[in-house]
Amino acid sequence: MKKIGIFVVGLAAVVMLTACQSSAAAQRKKDNHYYVRPGTVTKVDYEKNQVTVTDRQGYEWFLSYAEDWLPGDGCLLIIDAGKDRVSINDDQAIAGTYTDLKID
Repeated sequence: MKKIGIFVVGLAAVVMLTACQSSAAAQRKKDNHYYVRPGTVTKVDYEKNQVTVTDRQGYEWFLSYAEDWLPGDGCLLIIDAGKDRVSINDDQAIAGTYTDLKID
């Protein structure tokens, strides 16, 4: 009887761990729609408080908070891929950080 109780407790623990891992994996997969893209600051509009960043492929991305940026600064953008993960056209830059990485 004691062996059956230990077996049941062990089985319950394995089931709980598996469920937690599956849930965590599903959450990561659901939230994994961000990516990083390097670019160069090409325009700073202090009146509109907007920074334009152009990446290597020529796409322009827009950020707010222009006060610390200068044209020519390297920038790593965090991009939200949006609902359509196939096309880049609905993606939005949600943050940017300075880098000395130069994009040619």
